Amino acid sequence: MNKEIEIKLFQPVFIKQVSEIFVKELSKAFSAKLGKFFLEELYFPYFFNDKKGIGFLAFEEDKVVGFILGSDNKGFYGSLLKKYPIKFLKICFIALLKNPSFLFYIFKISIISGMPLPINLNLKVAELLYMAVDSNYQRQQIGQKLLLKLEDALKKEKYNCCVVQTLIVTPQAQNFYMKQQYMKIKEGYGRIWFVKNFV
Repeated sequence: MNKEIEIKLFQPVFIKQVSEIFVKELSKAFSAKLGKFFLEELYFPYFFNDKKGIGFLAFEEDKVVGFILGSDNKGFYGSLLKKYPIKFLKICFIALLKNPSFLFYIFKISIISGMPLPINLNLKVAELLYMAVDSNYQRQQIGQKLLLKLEDALKKEKYNCCVVQTLIVTPQAQNFYMKQQYMKIKEGYGRIWFVKNFV
């Protein structure tokens, strides 16, 4: 854990390692609740094929220890559902069979996915979809390095701002984004939206 951390562009070959961290560290997230099969067979393949996604990975040697995902697709889940409705609904159905209370999460995400981003969409807006660092590597400023790398890439592509949402039950994530100059712009459905303007 004392070796240097490198930040590199997310390549599909690392999907399995990222899925492990995703499910472990983002267990309250809708995508994590759908499991590694959903991430590896549907979410990440769509992320790479969509051509609107960008991601970076943090490495200790050849081991992925963190990741960040961004997109300019203003309704990532809605677009994914339109592209692969049968696959998506099948995975949701299996999750429901395993845990009937999952219906609540499906209902909630369908409402949130249908909501417009709380920002002026005449601007060129990017959305930070997910970020996580393996718990064994936290408190080493890896999250900050990943975020700065993503922001630099967005600025080069002339984005005006980046929006991110956190769960209300994750105050540590909210504090992290506020320390990185993200401003709270909306709250609802158990989530808080933040934005950072690039000037």
